[in-house]
Amino acid sequence: MYSGFGNHMNLIACVDNNWGIGCNNELLFDIKADKLMFKEYTSNKAIIMGYNTWNSLPIRPLPNRTNIVMSLRHTQDIVDAMVFDDYTMLLKHISGRNLKNSDDVFVIGGQQIYELFLPYCDKAYITKVNATKKADTHFPNLDKLNDWKLIECKEQNTQGYDIAFCKYLLSNN
Repeated sequence: MYSGFGNHMNLIACVDNNWGIGCNNELLFDIKADKLMFKEYTSNKAIIMGYNTWNSLPIRPLPNRTNIVMSLRHTQDIVDAMVFDDYTMLLKHISGRNLKNSDDVFVIGGQQIYELFLPYCDKAYITKVNATKKADTHFPNLDKLNDWKLIECKEQNTQGYDIAFCKYLLSNN
């Protein structure tokens, strides 16, 4: 395991009541307030995603961001993004970017990418939607992980959904 970067990345996701994030390579929810929050947090930052997430983007690459794709099989299929087939090389690249702070890198999905980079993250921005949908991909349930602590939650109702913008920190921070 590469340890040169430490825990200096962020996770960002929109989840349902079961921490589902997607089905058939599509997001479970299309909530304007969540999209605006995603844009605000990730603009002018590096975003790390898997191949399926890359393919699901409405615009490729996402503008005003450094798009980084982690893919073992599709390294030649991707244009307009940095592509890595080895996560240790990706972490070394990130650590060499002279980042100002940990807010410069966001892991944006999908499930395997979240699971792979969770040990390198210290913050998570989760939009919780009080609904349950059919999902074939999930985000790690931070409420069940002892080393993650919910520190902030702002609730609102929008587009017929009760949602909460939640911030988690790795508890050793």
